[in-house]
Amino acid sequence: MFLDFIIQFGSSFITAFGFSILYNIPRKKIIPAGITGAIGWTVYFFLTAYLSTADFLATITASFTIAFVSQILAREFKTPVIIFTLPGLIPLVPGEAAYNMMRAFVEGQTVLGVEYGTVTFLTAGALALGLSINGAVFQLFSSRDLFKRGTKYVP
Repeated sequence: MFLDFIIQFGSSFITAFGFSILYNIPRKKIIPAGITGAIGWTVYFFLTAYLSTADFLATITASFTIAFVSQILAREFKTPVIIFTLPGLIPLVPGEAAYNMMRAFVEGQTVLGVEYGTVTFLTAGALALGLSINGAVFQLFSSRDLFKRGTKYVP
């Protein structure tokens, strides 16, 4: 069990690390961005493999975790949140489902293509929902005065 987590953490770290380099993230932030992706994927892996959670809920939880860690790192490094969020989300992107959807449509298997398309769009929606929930939570709790309305939220 522990070896599974090490393998999953390491492979997702390499993925997020590679995309951090591809997106020209500053050198000092590449390793934290890779760790963000590794944490998110490990949460997803734990929920799906060991707790048998539905993919949609596991993706929302992992996306929320990535956004939460990104918010903390952004405050620590005094950089925009997107520096850590974008590479962190890459391991969760439903690339296999999108590929299978396109392949099914090309082969004329419309029903299977629609099924894979549904999985793809639900996963993408879960990623967006997790980010949105985290943004709302941080916006609510980051202001010093919760009753001060009309102030601009700046992470």
